[in-house]
Amino acid sequence: VTPPARKTVQEKYDTFSCSAFCRKYFWEGQALDKSASKAVEELDPSAPLWKQVYVKHRRILGIMIPMTFFWILWLSIMGTYNYWYVFKTKYWMSITMIFGAMFAGATSEGGAAIAFPVMTLIGDVSPSVARDFSFMIQSCGMTAASFAILWMRVQLEWNSLVLCSLGGLVGIIFGLEEVAPVFDPPEKKIFFVCTWFSFAVSLYFINRLHGRKTYPQIPDMCLWKGVALFLAGIAGGIFSSIAGSGIDICSFAMLTLLFRVSEKTATPTSVILMAINTVIGYLYRDFGMNPSVSFEAREYLYACMPIVVLFAPLGSTLGSHFHRLTLAWIVYFVDFVQLIGAYILVDFSNHPCLPWIGVIVVCAGSIVFTMLASYGQNVQAQYEYRLWVETGEIDPKVKQELAEELETVHRNSKAAIEEAKVAAKPFQERAKIFFNKYFNEGQQLTESASKALDNVNADTSLMEKIFVVYRRQVGIAVPMVFFWVLWLIIMSTYNYWYVFKDKYWMSITMIFGSMFAGATSEGGAAIAFPVMTLVGDVSPSVARDFSFMIQSCGMTAASFTIMWMRVQLEWNSIIFCTIGGVLGMVLGLEHVAPKFDPPEKKITFVCTWFAFAMSLYWLNRFHGRKTHPAIRHMDTWVDKLTSWRSLVLLIAGGAGGIFSSMTGSGIDICSFATLTLLFRVSEKVATPTSVVLMAINTVIGYLYRDFGMNPSVSMEAREFLYACMPIVVVGAPLGSILGSHLHRLTLAWIVYFIDTLQLIGAYALVDFSNHECLPYFGWCIVFFGGILFTVMAQSGEYLQVIEDLNLTVDEDLTCSCSTTAPELPIRPIDILFDDAATIAGKPPRASVDRSSFETARTSADRKSLDGKDATSPADVQVEVPPSKDESSKEMIAL
Repeated sequence: VTPPARKTVQEKYDTFSCSAFCRKYFWEGQALDKSASKAVEELDPSAPLWKQVYVKHRRILGIMIPMTFFWILWLSIMGTYNYWYVFKTKYWMSITMIFGAMFAGATSEGGAAIAFPVMTLIGDVSPSVARDFSFMIQSCGMTAASFAILWMRVQLEWNSLVLCSLGGLVGIIFGLEEVAPVFDPPEKKIFFVCTWFSFAVSLYFINRLHGRKTYPQIPDMCLWKGVALFLAGIAGGIFSSIAGSGIDICSFAMLTLLFRVSEKTATPTSVILMAINTVIGYLYRDFGMNPSVSFEAREYLYACMPIVVLFAPLGSTLGSHFHRLTLAWIVYFVDFVQLIGAYILVDFSNHPCLPWIGVIVVCAGSIVFTMLASYGQNVQAQYEYRLWVETGEIDPKVKQELAEELETVHRNSKAAIEEAKVAAKPFQERAKIFFNKYFNEGQQLTESASKALDNVNADTSLMEKIFVVYRRQVGIAVPMVFFWVLWLIIMSTYNYWYVFKDKYWMSITMIFGSMFAGATSEGGAAIAFPVMTLVGDVSPSVARDFSFMIQSCGMTAASFTIMWMRVQLEWNSIIFCTIGGVLGMVLGLEHVAPKFDPPEKKITFVCTWFAFAMSLYWLNRFHGRKTHPAIRHMDTWVDKLTSWRSLVLLIAGGAGGIFSSMTGSGIDICSFATLTLLFRVSEKVATPTSVVLMAINTVIGYLYRDFGMNPSVSMEAREFLYACMPIVVVGAPLGSILGSHLHRLTLAWIVYFIDTLQLIGAYALVDFSNHECLPYFGWCIVFFGGILFTVMAQSGEYLQVIEDLNLTVDEDLTCSCSTTAPELPIRPIDILFDDAATIAGKPPRASVDRSSFETARTSADRKSLDGKDATSPADVQVEVPPSKDESSKEMIAL
C-alpha cells in the first residue's frame, strides 16, 4: 500500500489556473437522471427544432414556464386591487429577496433562511408575520424552483421526498397548533439561527474528510431508513411552523450526514420538499387557523412575488452546476452571518438567559448532527462491506476506512473469544478473574522497586523485608503517626474535642472522601466541596479553605505513601505543573475567586469536572488504546527546558491553580487530563502523579491563604479540619494503595460516577432564584469543556501517531518534505481484500507472496500503521482457505 505522492506548494501553484478553479467549483455540471442524460447524449443534430429546444435549452424553459404563470397571476392581483403602493414601503424586501430567492433555489436552505432573519432582526417585523410571509413566498418561489428542477430532470432522492413530506405534514400542523405559540419573538429568532449554525458546523467537519464517498441515492433502502426519514420530516415540519423553514435542512442533514447522499442530489431534493411543506403550511395557516394570515404579510408577498419566481428557478439552475463544496461553503457563510447578526441585533433585555440558551442549542445541535455523521460512517462501512463480500469489489475511497474498521473488529473478536472462554467457567472462578483484573491488577512500580521486590528471598534480612515486602504498611503508618501526634497535641492543648458534636457528619463523609482522593485523580475537595456547599449549606470560601487544609494533611500523607512504595510517577508533570500551579493559585486567590459568588463557584466546579468525565469516557471507548508510562521526548534537561510540552504543562498547572483557588481542587484534574488525553500517559501513572501534585498545590494554597491574605482562614474551617484530620491521614494513604492496584478502567468509572452524582446534586440543590441564567451557563461549561477535552484527546491521538512513526517535522513542512512517500508494509487486511476478490472470481489487486509476507511480518524493524511492532498481538492475522466454496465466503464475512 503506497500512498500517493504529496504535492509541494510550488507544484500546486504551477498547476493552478483561475479557469480550472471556476470550472471545478462553479460549473461542474448537472447531476441528471439516466433518461435525461441519455436524451442529451443521443440528440440527433437533424432532430426537429422543438425537440432540440426541449432537450438542449431545458434550463431556459424550466425558468420561463413557472415565471410566466406566476407573473400572469401576480399582474391580475395587482391590477385588480391596485396594490402597487406596496413597493413604496416594502422595496427593501424586494431587493433582499433577489439574493434570498437565488440562495433558496441553489442551496438546501429555503428562502426563509434569508427572509426570516432579515425581517425580524433588521426590519423589526413580528416573527409570526415573517413566518407567514415565508410560507407564502416559498409557496411561489420554491414551487417555481421545483418545476425547474423537475423539468431539467435533475437527479432526486424520491424516498426522501415521499416520506419526509408525510412526516412534514404531521409536524407542521402539530407545530402551528401546539409549539409555535409557546415561543416569543426573541426565542424564535435565536432558536432559528442557532439550530442552523449547528448544522453548518457539523457539515463543515464532515467535509474536512477530503475524498469521502457519496451516493446519488440512499443505498440499500430499508424499513429503518424510511422511519428515520419520516421522523426527520416531523422534526422539519415543527421547525417550519416556528420560522417558515426547517424541513429542507432536516432532510438535507439526514441525507448527507446519515445516508451519505451527495449534496448534488440532496440540495434539489430539499428544495422540492420545502415547496411541498410550505404550500401545506400556508394553506393550513390561512384556511385552517383563526386569525388567518395578516394583510401585512400579504403586502410583503406582492412586493416580492415577481422577483422570487424568476430568481429561485435561476438559483436552482446555477446550483445544479455548482460543486458540492461550493454549495456547502455558501451554507457556512450565510449561517455564520445570521448567527452574528442575531446576537448583535436581538434585544436580550427581557431575556437575559437567552444568549446562553442559544449557545446550548448550538452545542447540542452540533452533537446531534455529529452523531448522525458518525453513525452514517458506520452505516456506509457496513454497506460497502456487504457489497465487497458479494462482488469482491471495494471502492478505493473507503478501502482504508473499511480496513481500519475490520482490523478493529478482528482485535475485538480476539477479546470476545477470551471473554467467551471465561464465561464458560464456573461462577466462582469467573468472579475471581473479574476481581483480579479490575480490583487487584497490581502496582506499577519503578524499575528499582520492582527489582528489589524480585530479589527478596529467605536470606533477606528483617529490615529489608520491612522496607520492601511491608512497604505498604510502613507507607501508611509513618505519616499516620506523625499527623496523629500533631493532632493530639492541638486537641489537648486547646480542648477542641467539642467539634465532633457539630461536625461529625463531615468526619463520616471524609472516610469516603479521603479514600477517593488517594485512589483517583480528583482530590478530597471533589467530595468535601460539593457535600459542604450543597448538603451542609456551608459557605464556598469556608469549604475552599477547609479543602486546602484537609488536603494538606491527607494528600501529603498519601504522597508520602506513594513515594515510599516507589509507585511510578511522571516527574516532568510534577515539576512544571507545580510551577504553573503556584502562579495560578496566587492569581486566582487575589483576582479570580472574589469575582464569583457561591452558586457560581458550585456550578463551575461540578460542570467542569463533568465535562472532563465525558471526554474520558469517550476516550476509553477505544478499547486497547496505547498508553505510555511517561511523557515521551522529555528525557534530558535540555528537552525539558526547550520542549513545547513543558509550556503545555505550565499552562495546565496555571489553569489548575486558578480552579483550586475557587474550590480547593483543580490542578489534579488539569494535570490528569493533560497527561491522559494529550500525552497518552497511563491512568496508572497519571493518578498518583495528580495526587502528589494536589498535595504540593494545596500546601501552597493554604500557606498563602492563611499567612498572605487578610482575613485569614476562619475558625469554622479549622473546626472542620480538627474533626476530619485523624481520618484522612489514614484514608488517603489507604486509598493510594488500593488505587495503585486497581485497573485503569476501574479508576475511570469511579470518576464517571462521582462527577455525574455531583452534577445531578448541584442542579437539584443549588438555589437558582437569584441566578436564573446560571443553569444554562453551567451547560455551556459542560459543552465547551467537553469540546476542549475532546480536542485535547484528538491532538493526543495525532501526536501519538507522529511519534510512533518517528516523523521529523521541519519548520517548513510542505516545501521540505519528499514528494515520494516511503512504501508502507503489506498488512494482513490487504491479503483479506485480495482473498475476497479471488472468491468472487475477480483478479486480486496485487499479487502477494504469503511466505514473503510472513517473513516481513515477523521482521523486528517493521512497523504497522498504528505504531505498534508487527509482532504485536494486536495485529490482524487472517487465514483464508484457497477454495472458492461458500464456507470460505462466510468466513470472510464473519
